[in-house]
Amino acid sequence: MPSAVADFLETGAIQILPKTDNFGRKVILVTIANWDPASYSHDDLFRGLQICLEKLIEEEQTQICGVVAIANMSGFGFHHARVTTVSSIKLATSLIQKCFPLRLKGIHFVRENMVVRIIHRMVQPFLKDKLLERVFFHGWNTESLTEHIPVDILPNDLGGSLSHIYNSTFIKSLIEAEEEYANNNKYGYVIRENSDKTQATISSYLKRVFQMGP
Repeated sequence: MPSAVADFLETGAIQILPKTDNFGRKVILVTIANWDPASYSHDDLFRGLQICLEKLIEEEQTQICGVVAIANMSGFGFHHARVTTVSSIKLATSLIQKCFPLRLKGIHFVRENMVVRIIHRMVQPFLKDKLLERVFFHGWNTESLTEHIPVDILPNDLGGSLSHIYNSTFIKSLIEAEEEYANNNKYGYVIRENSDKTQATISSYLKRVFQMGP
């Protein structure tokens, strides 16, 4: 529920950029330095992303144009890697590729270290070719990022022109939609009779994370 992740979203670990890119796509920014695993679990991060994405795809333009994700990995350390397991990443990518009705048009990693690249290589077998082609690593080269994302919609610490990003209005809209989320949570994801073990595992994980009913 939005109320359950409101405090986490206030940390700025997940933000929606105020403007779309040149293709009309919403841009979601994950700032790892703002996520403290000692205070918020990996499930909190997953819940926050899921709830934000569910709100974004209510817009017809986003349904058509899709979403672009930026992951600012500066500050990613052992305390993050320890709770970011291969199985959790596999489940997340399976959700995006098989279940969630979202057109993910690009994932841009910025200021990533070697550990991030190792994790990426470990989960590559679980990614479809289409998604692999949409994953970009920019390191500390923000000019490389601005070749894909316009400067005028990026925060200045990523080579853009925005000094601050305020998501208070967006978070408020999530809280106001609490009843809508409660109704949606009555349904969840349907497992086909011939589904494989991976799909069953995803369903079990989602029920645990979102505390869905049977």
